[in-house]
Amino acid sequence: MEFANSEVQLAFSVPFQYSIEEIADFVLKWLLSTDSTHRFSMVGVMSSMEFASVIASHLGSELATYFKTLIHTASTLRNASHIQATDFLVELLPFVEISGFQLLKQLEQLVSPRKFGGLSVKARLALFLVLIGTIISAKYYQQFIEVCFPLIKRHSCL
Repeated sequence: MEFANSEVQLAFSVPFQYSIEEIADFVLKWLLSTDSTHRFSMVGVMSSMEFASVIASHLGSELATYFKTLIHTASTLRNASHIQATDFLVELLPFVEISGFQLLKQLEQLVSPRKFGGLSVKARLALFLVLIGTIISAKYYQQFIEVCFPLIKRHSCL
């Protein structure tokens, strides 16, 4: 998957070290914050190779690859939905759909009671981060669909 190997250049510094504990602590504070002005992009951080490396060290490289691909392509779709280059956007749809499907298959196995109970604290923190990113990706994908295919919303069961 080409998006899994692409490097996202962050135009900002992150206020934490790339360790699972510091990232999870920061994301929790970010989620609970009432400050709507952030000096960085959480999606940008989650799309970075550094973040994928941290996730891979706790949940495996395959899951990290699917996650990075999902969040990067969903964000690209959402941010480019106002552009009329529909060929480019249509080419991205399979990446979002395949990576999302594969990621959800792996997450389903990890959150089963038997498997989840055996995860280390660090793996659970990584799982928390992946779940947050997956929720963000789903919302971004929904926003893309609403902008590019406004009639679908009226006729679907979403």
